[in-house]
Amino acid sequence: MDHAQLHRSHRAQTHGPPHAAQDCGELRRPSGCGRTADPWEWDRRDWLVAGLLAVVVSVGCLAIVSRIPPFLLQSMDLWFEADTLREVSNMTRVQDDHYRTSVHPLFSLITFVPVYLLKQGLGLDPLQAAVLLSALVAGLWAGALYALVRLIGCRRLDAFIFTLLGLASASSLFWLPIPNSYTWGSLSIMLTLLLVLYTERRPLGAAAYVVASAFSLSVTVTNWMAGLLMTLARWPWKQAVQLSVNALCVVVLLWGVQKIIFPTAEFFIGARGEESFINHPQAGGPLKVLSSFFFHSVVAPHVGLMEDDAYVKATDDSFRLPERLTFQFSRPGSAGLLSLFAVGLWSALFLIGGWRLVTSGRQLRFRQVLGGLLAFELVLHLLYGEETFTYSLNFVPLLLAVGALGTLGSGRRVVVALTGLLAVSVAVNNWQQFQTARDQAMQFTPQRHLMTDMMRQDPDRLWPRSVGHVPLAVPGAPEGGTAYHEPGGDFSPQLSSFGVSLWLCDDKGNPVVTSKTIPLHEIHQEFVPSAHPQVPAIATQTPYYEATWSRLDATHWELRFTNRTHHVPAVVIRSVGPAGGPVTSLEWERGLVGINHRWSVRASPSPERVALGDENATGWMTTASSGRSWSGESGWGYARLTFSDKAAKIGEEIRVVVSDRLAPVERKAFYGPAPQPLQLTLPEPRFHASMQAQTAHLMMSLVDDETRPGDPVLFYRAWHRPGAYIASALARAGDPRVSRALSQFLGTHDFGGGAGPEADAPGLTIWALTEAAVYIADPVHDQWLWPHIVRKAGRIERMLTAQEPVVETYAVPSPHNFKHGQRTKTALVAQPARAGLIVGRVGEEWPTWYVNAVSYRGLLAAAQFADRLGKARQAVRWRTQAQALHESWERQQPTESIHAALAEILPMVAYRPPSDSSTIVGQLARAHEALRLEQPEAVWALLRRLWNRQASPGLYTWDAPRSNRQEIADGWQFARGWRNEAVVSPDYEAAALLLKLQQDMLAYVEEQGPDSTVVIGAGMVADWRSEPMAVSGLALPGGSIGWAWDGRRMRVTLRGPARTIRLGAAFPKDAEVSVLHESLTS
Repeated sequence: MDHAQLHRSHRAQTHGPPHAAQDCGELRRPSGCGRTADPWEWDRRDWLVAGLLAVVVSVGCLAIVSRIPPFLLQSMDLWFEADTLREVSNMTRVQDDHYRTSVHPLFSLITFVPVYLLKQGLGLDPLQAAVLLSALVAGLWAGALYALVRLIGCRRLDAFIFTLLGLASASSLFWLPIPNSYTWGSLSIMLTLLLVLYTERRPLGAAAYVVASAFSLSVTVTNWMAGLLMTLARWPWKQAVQLSVNALCVVVLLWGVQKIIFPTAEFFIGARGEESFINHPQAGGPLKVLSSFFFHSVVAPHVGLMEDDAYVKATDDSFRLPERLTFQFSRPGSAGLLSLFAVGLWSALFLIGGWRLVTSGRQLRFRQVLGGLLAFELVLHLLYGEETFTYSLNFVPLLLAVGALGTLGSGRRVVVALTGLLAVSVAVNNWQQFQTARDQAMQFTPQRHLMTDMMRQDPDRLWPRSVGHVPLAVPGAPEGGTAYHEPGGDFSPQLSSFGVSLWLCDDKGNPVVTSKTIPLHEIHQEFVPSAHPQVPAIATQTPYYEATWSRLDATHWELRFTNRTHHVPAVVIRSVGPAGGPVTSLEWERGLVGINHRWSVRASPSPERVALGDENATGWMTTASSGRSWSGESGWGYARLTFSDKAAKIGEEIRVVVSDRLAPVERKAFYGPAPQPLQLTLPEPRFHASMQAQTAHLMMSLVDDETRPGDPVLFYRAWHRPGAYIASALARAGDPRVSRALSQFLGTHDFGGGAGPEADAPGLTIWALTEAAVYIADPVHDQWLWPHIVRKAGRIERMLTAQEPVVETYAVPSPHNFKHGQRTKTALVAQPARAGLIVGRVGEEWPTWYVNAVSYRGLLAAAQFADRLGKARQAVRWRTQAQALHESWERQQPTESIHAALAEILPMVAYRPPSDSSTIVGQLARAHEALRLEQPEAVWALLRRLWNRQASPGLYTWDAPRSNRQEIADGWQFARGWRNEAVVSPDYEAAALLLKLQQDMLAYVEEQGPDSTVVIGAGMVADWRSEPMAVSGLALPGGSIGWAWDGRRMRVTLRGPARTIRLGAAFPKDAEVSVLHESLTS
């Protein structure tokens, strides 16, 4: 039976459900069904009260949320198991993983549209828009609660007092200001109850029941019980079943629309994955659930902390939050006498209302729905969930409705008085506990927030530069084990450790020159050899001093500090630095400064004076202290080591060794010492320094066998596009072990990065893997690689022939101690192919030319690899597909066919998404194109521009604009160091593209194959013709090359396959060329 039949079957009698007529007086006093005015009649004054409540509550929620530390709105689990980070992300991002639609069927669709309108209409950022929407919904929740209590039959004053009690309840106070799905779910439950009450007086047709039932299902699957009970109470069971099926169909149809918009949305029927939350040990058992259900949702108990089972603390340096706030194991009334008093009042009120629920002769169907729904929620949460309070918004309106029934019989005034007293008690107690919870959470406040807050209070203090920091790490080391160096010589041995800075002071101890304040143009830095074979030292020269930081071994770093002035040198240890952290404990004993019972600092010669203290104290920079130890929970400790007049003499070297007492974490050694470096003789010395620096940066950026596109503390995942470029650049840098290790990850992972599966990944990784394989030159490796190439090429084929959206799964491999990030996700890769072209996604964009260009080149690279392995059939197949893609492009874009014509000339790195056009990597891509088009002057113009704008002078690093998308993991919030949230530094993708550009400027292979041509010196300029130039040890596929130009003649030494030699455009066309060919075995 459809809606029309249901409607016609009762229209003649009641214009609504058959039960409506006999219930018409249930909302009124016993005087009957007439329209006489009485205290229970809803009128304009009620609309005014409900509207005022909605406005006040919305504004109040915005005020409350402003008192919450911002990081709580971007956390997982910390706030009573709330998934705030995920829910905000689902509300604001189409390309997010919307897998929780398996439980919240239409939450993404319902919330994304208004958030988007708020963003566009008011110019808000995503988080602000989500918070504002949540506040507006909280206002609707308050108005709906008032309407519910009024329609139950309460007088206006009684309803207002009960609404105040509801707003003061722990559930409302703790949850309404926070963006979450439970506010929406609670609102949907109240709407079903309102419909039951309203239709007892004014019957409505079937459509209203279908909409209300569908809404209850759309927010949370289990909330559909409210819609089912509502329909069953007001309709005969057969019609009720039909209406419920119709509601289900509406939700399914809307879910289909949602699936188009959010391709990663999962279906809610037959979904599994919630079994792990059934009878969960962190729920504490039935008694704990009952306490939380009936008491904690109204009266907040003592706020506790418990270990979060979703996190595993891998090492002492883990900066992920191991604990979360909880009420689950607190006794009712445990927050104090007021809390205990409020629990007593609430118990009395609920028992009175419960008695009315069972014995009242009024509103039978409403009481049946209310009682049935309350029983269902209780049984559900006895079986399901960890923190019962998390779900409390779903059942608090039910508990309040039961309490409100107590006003409908004798003793109304007593009940109202109890409610008023309870509302006041609950408001005071819950606000206190809310502040306690906020303060408890503040101990997890990101250290950057504490530092920037102190910077606002004391802007004249010496603060970290947050400019041009350089990570120093053993290749393959985990993220947390990286040291950081900033221009001037500031240093931190590890993330969230401490900072070491250099001062030159006057006779009174006032700093005259500091490493934090010297202008960048007065600082010269360079990488120099160190005692460690894999980590170069950084030498800093200024007009005032020289400083060199070097790694000695796994637990020791050394500073060599030479004063060039008459000022007194001092080495200062502080909580702030390039990667500082709280300094809570300091000791000075036997010539060692101990820091946080872990680190020690020894200086030679020994300092004349050592001052320990709190840098928030007045005069801390010059105050002398006699104490030999200091401790402070604030974490603002400092140690100032001031040296004697002898050490202050010009040219006297001070040696400082920083030691880590914690044994290093054992790790797999993926990489060995660097191979023999490339030898260059060119008129521009910065060329060689730049190449060496890029190789060093890229090697130190590696985490295990993974690459990172930028600073590993910001990028906790490997990204395939930068990873492909880095792997290719390092493959040509000459160490096959590096290529093997990086190929393992790129080969076995088809997708990676915070944006999930992207359409350019298969083509790029095929190109990078096959290029690296040429340099590795190992048949065993080739055989291992072959199935991965086949699989990745298959993904390109699937996108080329797709007739429906292509959604791929991907695993988030890290952070390794964060279980929320260790599950399989899904994301949209491509839409159905259009006219033989891939319609693929890259980030939030759909760059057609770029995706098809890299896929075309990926197929060609796969075909060349197949030729090498004797896989002729596959080679023909992939070349045919590449040719078909090429032809499809020319048919669709004939005016841009020049790009297709250049496809064989341009290197893969010349292709970039349009959004990169103004970035450094976009400029480097155009420089690669200019090099192949024999325009070396354009290439050099970019190089000089980059070299003159380095982020860290002399170390050849550059910044990249920081994405505001969720795939960036801001690990710097846990350190008192880098505070520049606008950029990522260094940018390793730029480093890889620059290194490849410089390699190709020296020599590149024009095309693969037995008759391939090597172009020598394509990046040299005509002004250098008279200058001697030489290159030796430059890797080529299958061998290496060296060349020497003496101003007239070119001598080439070629190892490996025989190749044709062609000189770059800068050399005379009639220049003499001699080639010495050496086999690899010679």
